[in-house]
Amino acid sequence: MKRLFIHILLAVGLVIVVSCDDMQGPNTSSPDPDVSDNSDNSGDDAGNIDESDDSGDESAAGSENNTDNAADANNENTAAAELKSQIFTASAENILNPERGFYTWIDILDDTDNYNWVREDGFTLAYAEVVLDGYQNSALDDPILNGLAAGFERVKNAGIKVILRFYYSDDPLNSDAPQNQILSHIAQLKPILQNSADVISTLQAGFIGRWGEWHTSTNGLDNEASRAAVLNALLDALPSSVTIQVRKPSFKTDFIGSDAPLDETEAYNGEAKSRVAHHNDCFLASNTDYGTYPSGEITKWKDYIAADANFVPMGGETCKLNPPRSDCATALSEMEQLHWSFINILYHPDVINAWKTQGCFEEIERRLGYHLALTDITWNPKIRPGGILHFEANIKNDGFAAPYNEYSAYLILQGAKCYRADLNYDPRSTLGGTTSFINSGLRLPADIGAGSYALQLLITDAFQSIRLANEGLWIENSGVNGLGQNIEVDASATDYTGTAESAFEECP
Repeated sequence: MKRLFIHILLAVGLVIVVSCDDMQGPNTSSPDPDVSDNSDNSGDDAGNIDESDDSGDESAAGSENNTDNAADANNENTAAAELKSQIFTASAENILNPERGFYTWIDILDDTDNYNWVREDGFTLAYAEVVLDGYQNSALDDPILNGLAAGFERVKNAGIKVILRFYYSDDPLNSDAPQNQILSHIAQLKPILQNSADVISTLQAGFIGRWGEWHTSTNGLDNEASRAAVLNALLDALPSSVTIQVRKPSFKTDFIGSDAPLDETEAYNGEAKSRVAHHNDCFLASNTDYGTYPSGEITKWKDYIAADANFVPMGGETCKLNPPRSDCATALSEMEQLHWSFINILYHPDVINAWKTQGCFEEIERRLGYHLALTDITWNPKIRPGGILHFEANIKNDGFAAPYNEYSAYLILQGAKCYRADLNYDPRSTLGGTTSFINSGLRLPADIGAGSYALQLLITDAFQSIRLANEGLWIENSGVNGLGQNIEVDASATDYTGTAESAFEECP
């Protein structure tokens, strides 16, 4: 299908978009808001927009020209209604968004800790290890099971998510448990994991070997069959939406039985290949990252992760200062190439301090994971009840990676009542370094009241919301991005001719 999308940038900074359609700081990630209660819904306009003028000003090539040019551009589907545009300024700040950035560490079994300090210190992710030392030859008892369930509740109340790992010991002489005992423990943990999946950002496979990193097993589990048994049990213990990270990329390909990385046709389908992800806990520590890659196949495995991690999370930690490889130039290059979403702020401190000294720490902090910024929007500002709101937007990702868990995007109309419509936009499709185009026809309710409604954008997983990396859009403590513009609902408005892919309903 063809479309015409013409931007005319005038010297005074006004933009006309003509389109014919054939189709850590404040609480920036919050529980899914009751947006209908939000009275301050316009967003802060200051410094963030250059806007087309629909007043009919000839010098600005105003709304009449918009309509005429649009009508001429595509006779197959003429949009007779006036269209308006707005461009936005991206922010260079680090945005405290869910499931990205530097992460810290928590003791999820410490019932004296409410974890509120995590967000206050500028983190949304915490590494939570559960050490099962003492249970190598026995079932998990109620104190540890109940303690874990309570810990997940505290995590949820703190508004954070966890990178979770279970293992038995860091003692090289007693590193893990027999395979049958491990499988029994996973079966015991399954109800808790299922119930707490909304705060498990990803699970690191664990269980086998020292630190749960799938090496130096003291029970003979350093083999493909045992690893497959544990990984299959973990995949079954978690909802199909939750990923499981393994320590080396070859562990995934051995399990899947293929060296072909994920592509967009396989991503997010709930099958094992789409759920097994990657962590590297000795990033930059040597040429092979301490055995993460076989010495003769480094490029092969980096290329594999570079493709695969477009669709699954990549993260981990550094473990040794190793200049020049651990310096800024390589760190930035490989984080971008391999699509890193998160890394440990606590380890290795010498590497973290070197990044600060060399001047790349802030860029890493800003670009880990996603950094989604609205570039521009186009819409018809006057609509009759039951008519179609035509909405276009470009969203650019300046981060290293796309979001790896599912978030839904809604356009909000905030006025006398609140309405929202599904934009049919999946933020996971906006890969690092790319821009996504949203083009939606959204039908208003036939009984919507006349008047002005503020445009807002909500991107949420029902637990947390994503803040766009733009100046002046985030509405504090609301979970929504105010777009700084309104629509007018008026029975005399000219219809936009097009197709409605979804419809507005009252906000829940």
